[in-house]
Amino acid sequence: MSIEIRAMLEDERERVLELKEQAFNVSVARQKKGNPFPAENARVAIVDGDVAGTLTIFRFGHFFGGRSVPSVGIGGVAVAAHARGRRVAETLMTETLRELRDQDFAISMLYPATVPLYRRCGYEFAAFRFHYRSPLEALPRADATPVVEWEESALDEIADCYRSFASTMSGPVDRPDWFWPKRVLHVSDDQPVRRYCVRESGRITGYTVYTQEKAGDLPYGFNIDCRDLVWTTPASAAALLGFFGRHRSTGDQLMWAGPSNDTLAHLLPEQDVYYDSWFRQMLRLIDVPAAFEARGYPTPLDAAVELQVEDPAFGWNDAGWRIETSGGTAKVSPASSAEARVDVRTLASMFSGFLSARDARRLGRLVATDDEIASLDAMLAGPPPWINDWF
Repeated sequence: MSIEIRAMLEDERERVLELKEQAFNVSVARQKKGNPFPAENARVAIVDGDVAGTLTIFRFGHFFGGRSVPSVGIGGVAVAAHARGRRVAETLMTETLRELRDQDFAISMLYPATVPLYRRCGYEFAAFRFHYRSPLEALPRADATPVVEWEESALDEIADCYRSFASTMSGPVDRPDWFWPKRVLHVSDDQPVRRYCVRESGRITGYTVYTQEKAGDLPYGFNIDCRDLVWTTPASAAALLGFFGRHRSTGDQLMWAGPSNDTLAHLLPEQDVYYDSWFRQMLRLIDVPAAFEARGYPTPLDAAVELQVEDPAFGWNDAGWRIETSGGTAKVSPASSAEARVDVRTLASMFSGFLSARDARRLGRLVATDDEIASLDAMLAGPPPWINDWF
């Protein structure tokens, strides 16, 4: 069996949509209602001359330690039913990552439909995305800063507000310009997308983008489903919660995404924030030195650790590395005598802060001294990692 990996040709688009229909049970017609992905962002696996597999790539960054790490999001991985079990998806994934490493992408994130496949490709659990809900009746109702609609002309200010919010966390997408109209603000099925913001001293300090979704069997009721619920000050949080609460005459629930310890819950008077659903995302270190040098670190910390990384798929990672942090940045250099050992999957989970070095050792996936454990945990400390956007 021969497998060739290359960019999709435009006349192969219909076949790619058919593969996704078979894999995810989403009709071709429904897929066509979404934003069409550029052909250069799709990869296909040609098996014995036929298109038998596909994936879509998204180029952006993820915030870690206050800095944006160049990343490739992988989505829509699909293989024809007759070609499954023949390592088509694994070959497609690995060869795509080899290509993108040459374009200076340091990490890759994805939402796994199945875990074993992606572990074979070097990915590991590295973030949570929780979907929360709270009854509108339970939201604070105090008078607050006015909430007003925002138009396209305010998008640059909105993007600045988002970046101020996202860069303080671990994992959120550093959105490129194309991401806003194609993903955050995209309108489908004639469902209005509503947009409001809060200004303080002339500056946008919080905003929301949401749709009103049918609520159960209520004849006219709805839930407010937020694509974005962003706040950077106490006043903007209070204003947005008060705004949503004023929908309670016909509205039912407020729904939004956040990390495992979303701080918005601290602003509600009772325990009326509930987990609606959750998903674990996976991370792959495409280039270990580049990834560790791209992310940020606690500024007061001066530390160093040497790690022997095991990466059977990518020889450029399969080596000893010395990681030194100072002033919030890191320098990575070869370390041929490194005694601490870790596999690249476990290191990815530690990189995001999802798995502590201490727990990695307890799992038997990291061999390190107590001092090395302490250094790694201090380097990679941060908020619980999460990804806000689906891709």
